Amino acid sequence: MGKDSSYFTGKLFYTAGQYFFFNTVPGIINWVADDMVPIFNEYCNPHGGCDIPRSSSIADDLRPVTRNPYTSSEIKETLNRKLRLLVLELTSSCNMNCEYCINGAAYEQKDCFTSKNMSKQVAFDGVDYLLNHSQDQVKPLAISFYGGEPLLRYSLLKEIIIYAKKQASNKGKEMVFSITTNGTLLTHEIIEFFIKHSVQLVISLDGPEEINDRFRKLKNGEGTYDCIIKALQMIKDTDVAYFNLLVRCSVVVMPSENLNKLEIFFNELHVNLLVNYVDTYGLDDAKFRQTTSSDSVESLKNSLIDRLLKEGAGILSKTSSNKDFSIALLSPMLKRFLESKSSSQFMGLGQCIPGASRLYLAADNFFYPCEKLAGHSIASIGNIEKGIDEEKSEYLLKQFYEMANSKCTGCWMSSRCSACLALICSGDHLDKKKFNHYCNGTKSWGLSDLKMISKAKLHLSNKPGILNT
Repeated sequence: MGKDSSYFTGKLFYTAGQYFFFNTVPGIINWVADDMVPIFNEYCNPHGGCDIPRSSSIADDLRPVTRNPYTSSEIKETLNRKLRLLVLELTSSCNMNCEYCINGAAYEQKDCFTSKNMSKQVAFDGVDYLLNHSQDQVKPLAISFYGGEPLLRYSLLKEIIIYAKKQASNKGKEMVFSITTNGTLLTHEIIEFFIKHSVQLVISLDGPEEINDRFRKLKNGEGTYDCIIKALQMIKDTDVAYFNLLVRCSVVVMPSENLNKLEIFFNELHVNLLVNYVDTYGLDDAKFRQTTSSDSVESLKNSLIDRLLKEGAGILSKTSSNKDFSIALLSPMLKRFLESKSSSQFMGLGQCIPGASRLYLAADNFFYPCEKLAGHSIASIGNIEKGIDEEKSEYLLKQFYEMANSKCTGCWMSSRCSACLALICSGDHLDKKKFNHYCNGTKSWGLSDLKMISKAKLHLSNKPGILNT
């Protein structure tokens, strides 16, 4: 698969009584007439992946390429003048003991994490670094607080926000703030401060009590559901506009959970949602390696299809959809298929310039490309004393694309894949097995989503503009 530029790549699949072909580049879905299927099959493997010569009767003028889209000069300029988001790990300590936490005992890589606290000087130096390396950034600068549990360092957090706003104002820059917290330490005082400074608040909550408290527990073993629900209500009672605009619940969906039960719960809670599945790679405990019920997932997808048929793809971008569990769970991949613009060339999976999209300053003073890579020595890209190591950032990009070229060039999912360094870094090395684990899952979910969209296309063929693929 993935021969050279004289071929184009895609996926042939069958659903709802009709054959379809997904063109990886430019990322569109085509109907395939029954009499054309044998021609496609000449170029397809048993799994439906296809390399079709440009010279064939069904070829389009496409150029499937997997390449590093960034030059050395672009990397240097971006890291020196266009930084936008700084993530501060105020502490790696936490007052909870979540079983699925990447820092917890269930993961094979647990030994690379130790408990540390960030000093005030390092935090302020981080703010200065962001301001001094964002001269050409036209968007508002952002600082996000992370942990561990960042509210264990609330006093420092307050000082950082006040300092950052003053320094940003002196440079004519706008600064916004966010925090990811387990929610158990929220008080009325803290909430009032966050409201005053428009801090975006992301609170972890995995569902109703019996689901949330199964894995999200305090150090003493007590569940956290009641505490979080009280905190959410306190925020809503204090300032409902703030609650609706700047508060989100981060939901981790565990294997084999009843998705319909979660959908009912969160739709009744009516809060903005950020939904993800737990990362099962590297988990020692077998209970985490179960698969989520396909029937449960398909039920949600079929329900979403019905809504797409009635309301159109616009429901994926409505403000109200942020509080809809099924859309929050399924829309990231769907939006890639439904809303992305066609392109004659594929440019680079989901990998950013390491340190550019977000710069993670860990409590140990080291820089990482993001919070998912913190603690993995292979991914360290400098420190607060010396700044970002531009050569290391470029090296990581090259290493990623070397691995991607052997795996992704010619893959039918490449133009809609979000693969990045976070999927292959493991401690002090790059892990091909980890990459393969993600790759297989992405193609499985991607095919399921393609079938879902194609079913909708069949019903919407007389309603132009509802689906743009």
